Formats: sequence, structure tokens, C-alpha cells
Amino acid sequence: MSWTGAIGLEAFSRNAGCVIFVENNAAALKILKKNILLCHTGYSGSCEIRVIKHDLSHSLPLAHFPEQSRSKFDLIFADPPYSKNLSLTTLNLLNRSRLLAPNGLLVVEDRYDVDLPASFSNIMLIDKRTYGEASFWFFEPARHK
Repeated sequence: MSWTGAIGLEAFSRNAGCVIFVENNAAALKILKKNILLCHTGYSGSCEIRVIKHDLSHSLPLAHFPEQSRSKFDLIFADPPYSKNLSLTTLNLLNRSRLLAPNGLLVVEDRYDVDLPASFSNIMLIDKRTYGEASFWFFEPARHK
């Protein structure tokens, strides 16, 4: 398995204002921190990067997020471990948190055979794509009437 932080590092390379990595696996954290250092060498921009060690099975680590970003994420990419069945838990936490900006996009990766709901109170599914063993669910903020 490869834990690289590729999506967050890509956002960093494209001048994101803030990139937050939430990871609980020690090996993944080590690789992630190494990759951040490699990408950060010579960087002169103003992107804030945070790495938070946290188990997402119960809560989001909101206290560790920058105050200004708590409701303004344009992109959230969630890739919980396939073997732990955490996608629904993570979606419920993100739905309640309202971290997604009004025009933001939430992408969840999991095994192709996982069944996730199409809507929640604050987010709704707009697309699902499958590539081999992996599927990606794309959510946007629900439009309340």
C-alpha cells in the first residue's frame, strides 16, 4: 500500500491556501512527512500545511484546523482504509461539520463494491466513478430550499 499524500501535495503545488492531512497510521505519517519535505524544499509561497495524527472513526480533529478554514474547504479528499469500513462514518462526520465551502467538492475513495448513500442533510452525491478496485464518490453541498 502506498500512502503518499499525492492529492494534498498536488493542491499544494497549485497554490492552495491551506492543505490539511489527517492520518492515523504511523507508517503513512512517516512517508507523508517525508514527501511534504521533498515538495516543500525551495518553496517560497504561503500555503499552510498541517499534518494531524488522528483516528477518524469517532470525530474530526477540528480543534487542530486553522480557524479561518473551518467552513471554507474548496476540496476535501477522503481516503479511509478500505478494510475498516470508515467511509460512511467519515461522510457523516463531514456532513455534520459543514467544512465544505458552498461551491466545494468532497471526494471519497473506497472499494468499488461499497454502497454509500446518495444524499445527507448537507451534502449530496453528484457522480461516482469506478477504476478497477477503487471507486470515487463526488459530493457537493446540498442546495436547501
